[in-house]
This record gives sequence, structure tokens and C-alpha cells, in this order.
Amino acid sequence: MKFSRKLTHAVVALACIGMVVPQAAFAAPKAAAVAPKTRDVALQSTGALNGAVLNATAQPVEGAKVTLTQNGKAVATTISQKDGSFSLPAVKTGTYEIAVGEAKAPIRVWTAAAAPANAARKMALASEGVIRAQNGGGEYYAPEYVEQGGVLGGLDIITLWTVTAATGALVLGAINQSDLNDIQDQLDQIATP
Repeated sequence: MKFSRKLTHAVVALACIGMVVPQAAFAAPKAAAVAPKTRDVALQSTGALNGAVLNATAQPVEGAKVTLTQNGKAVATTISQKDGSFSLPAVKTGTYEIAVGEAKAPIRVWTAAAAPANAARKMALASEGVIRAQNGGGEYYAPEYVEQGGVLGGLDIITLWTVTAATGALVLGAINQSDLNDIQDQLDQIATP
């Protein structure tokens, strides 16, 4: 009886640990991180970087904040118009990071005359976490990363506390049921002549 009770406690404890520990702890080691590919973008003849912010269904997004940074410092910021369009005036050539919401992507900006043939002529930024660019042929591409937030494998603190509380309740319930089973067994022994 005592062995059965200890075995039950051990199984419950292992199950609880498995629920609390993030799945990433049991996963195989990740391969080396691949640096995101820097995309080439051509400026307009006026020196402006133009584009549009779209949602997942390619509908324009009004009021989205578009930020251009270089070496960690914001160089230009704008808000998308009603039709989703934005324009960052007087952008100089160089390497930047463009962001809308939480999504960011590295870009290399060229003058219209010096831009390589594959350079995007217009940026199309998706507000749901993917940044794309559009070249003259209407093709899109996306960066290889979007930074993710969270604690312990992406769990936010409220979810973590909820899982911890539920796990504690499960352990207490299992121990209580085991104690009740032991008491029932003792009563059955007393009642049997």
C-alpha cells in the first residue's frame, strides 16, 4: 500500500514538472541563428522612401507607425495614411532597419539611379508581424525573423502563474485522493471480521 502511494506521488510530481517546464527545455538544441537577409530598396527620384502598410488580407492600415532606424537610432518616423501609404522624405543611402509594430527587417537603401535591378521600388509592410517589399514586378518577399517576447519560452507572466496554480491544485487533489483511498482501505479492514 505504501509503495503504491509513493508511486502515485512520484507520477503526479513528474506530471506536474512536465506541465511547468517549458517545452523548449525538452527540445533538441536549435541550429545556429541565421542572420536576416538585408533587402535592397530603391528610393524615389525625390529621395523619399515610399510604401504602404497592409493587414494580413492586403487591406490598407491607417495610423500604423513606421520607423526607420540606423545603428539603433530612429532616423525617421511616420504614420500611414487612410489608404495605408507612407512616405519617409529625404532618406540617405545606407543600411537601415524598418519597423511597423513589432515587425522589423533590415534594408539597404539605394538611389533610384544606383539601385540594383532586384531592388524593391516600393515597400509593403504588413501590420501583423511580417514585412514585405514589392519590386516593379509585384513580387513580395519577407524577412526571416520577427522578434518574439514573453517569459520562459514565450509564456507571459499571467499564463505562467495560472499554469503554476493549476499544477499545485492538481498535486494537492491527487494527494488528497490518495489519503482518502487509504482511509477507505482502513475502514474496510475494520469493518471486515
